Amino acid sequence: MKTNTQLTIKSLAVAVSLLAGSQSAQAITPWTPGNDVPDVVIYTSGGAAQDDALERVITQNLAAASSVDKFQDDAKRFSGYYFTGATALNGLSGTTAPYNSLAGKKIYIAKRSLGAAGYGVVPLLANSAAGIAIDNLNIFKTIDATKWKSVTATNGAVGAYQVSTDGGTTAGKLTTANAATYLDSKLSDGGFTGVDAATLLQPGTFNYPETVTELTTNALTAGWVDTLKPSAITNAVTVVPTGGLVYGIGVTKDLYQVLQKAQILSGTLSGVYKDDANLSQNTLGRYEEKALPSLSRNFLAAIFSGSVATWADVKVVPIYDTAGNFILPVNRTAVPLTTLANTAYASGPDLTVTLPAIPLPTDNQVGVGVRNKGAAIGAVGYAKLLNYPNVAGSYKPADASVSVPGDAIQQPGGAGDTGKLLADWQAGTATAVDANGAKLNTANLTRWGLALNSADKLSSTAVTAAGVSTAANDWRYIAIDKFAPTLENVFSGNYPYWAEGEVLITAKNSTQTEALLGASPTPGQVTAYKAGKKAVLAKFAKDLGNDTAVGKLVNDGLKAAWGATGIFPTTYTDQTATNAVPVVASNPVSVFEHDSSGNVKVPRVGIVPVPYLNGVGNTAITLQLK
Repeated sequence: MKTNTQLTIKSLAVAVSLLAGSQSAQAITPWTPGNDVPDVVIYTSGGAAQDDALERVITQNLAAASSVDKFQDDAKRFSGYYFTGATALNGLSGTTAPYNSLAGKKIYIAKRSLGAAGYGVVPLLANSAAGIAIDNLNIFKTIDATKWKSVTATNGAVGAYQVSTDGGTTAGKLTTANAATYLDSKLSDGGFTGVDAATLLQPGTFNYPETVTELTTNALTAGWVDTLKPSAITNAVTVVPTGGLVYGIGVTKDLYQVLQKAQILSGTLSGVYKDDANLSQNTLGRYEEKALPSLSRNFLAAIFSGSVATWADVKVVPIYDTAGNFILPVNRTAVPLTTLANTAYASGPDLTVTLPAIPLPTDNQVGVGVRNKGAAIGAVGYAKLLNYPNVAGSYKPADASVSVPGDAIQQPGGAGDTGKLLADWQAGTATAVDANGAKLNTANLTRWGLALNSADKLSSTAVTAAGVSTAANDWRYIAIDKFAPTLENVFSGNYPYWAEGEVLITAKNSTQTEALLGASPTPGQVTAYKAGKKAVLAKFAKDLGNDTAVGKLVNDGLKAAWGATGIFPTTYTDQTATNAVPVVASNPVSVFEHDSSGNVKVPRVGIVPVPYLNGVGNTAITLQLK
């Protein structure tokens, strides 16, 4: 934590630099003299799936070097970034003085993730795009360093601060009791979603965003609208495609090894393989691409529609007996997955590895983690696995709307809570919550479960190639139809669970007092200010879909033990780029995208992705056969 002495020194350093006429950047906090009034404030909301990418774009593209301080609550439902504008913010299209020169200006961007992608859509489009106000983090509401605790900064930020309820001694939780200190009800200037907004605006479906509880009122969002259709996306809102994101199927650690064991015994996964360091590497427990177990889209559809009740209903036909002997086809019989898991198999004449018994969970029901309505992770998963709701007669996803803690079907409130749910099912703990803060599991209840998630939540340090992880990361990703959730497999057209995102921009007049706007602005100043905020958001969105901003700055920190994953531009969002085979970090641009030969102007997850032929510089389409 920064002490009062440190804060004083920092204040003096800022004063000296200003007296000397220096333009060097300083990380800025609202309690530092001179930084309590920002020049530009932008409030945003929406899905958390690309939050790592959003941070990188702010720290690397929008902010001057070493100038970003981040503010957050305990669950990262609310974040804020306070920084000095980079020279790249000068001369943005549509801006007029003083917003045509934002380099060196104090800029605050707030990001609300509570409510997921749906809160990047409905609050902007409701009331004929006049919008509805929602809770957002306002770090200028109480300018007091003791309200924050210094925590570890990530993704290029210089400092990071979490809410504190004990005078800054320890990091605390943001609750209804202290929400008024940190949150204000604000209109969103921009919304982020990991899927096209039109896919979410389907009233009466599991895709349509549902309202969540606002912390400041302890009540559901006031003025929520549940009847919006794609036609609500009018010229009052600018839609900018942002490139793609890889999503993934997470499973509990024990289930991961059970699936490995079952597929080794059924002959669909090798019991041993070579890696860079070993000529003979045992598969069970390993977490490299060759070791990932796989489930088919049809099998996953059965799971995520809630059609499979217990793990005893899943059968395996082993081709080896418990002594490691090959079983002739005529003598093979089906074995319940639970029996196979809890039985030890010795290595023998034909089975090259020993496969120990894996303990059964305390509850035998199939754990299913879907997402709260309006979450992009869920909407994309339902489209890819169930064809829902795009195809008439398609199966609905499992309904968790009436679930209570301990039920087998749950809907976590975010990507982070999805990982916590899987870890809870593995360990029998109760830390994960839904979108309204209700716990999803009960203590001492263990279960084998699967959940929809983005594919970037377990880096190679979180789970190593050897399968080593902490209790909080005791879950794993699996392959779909034998393909891992890597960029290369997306680009080759073999991995299906991905989608392009969008940024919705509607520049409204913030109620926050700002230096450039003034206390009593003229109509002309308000118009210029709105245009300035819109221009910053447009650059933000464009950089999210840009090769350099995405591939070089974001995905390196997301690399998993089984390969490179994360976010990427397509030839629609980055038309000057060409694709490379195999995919390399310096050129991660996919030719596949959800635009049908230019006829649809924004991505649509309901459209089968095909190569985009009209990208400038993309004169030839190269595909990788795998």
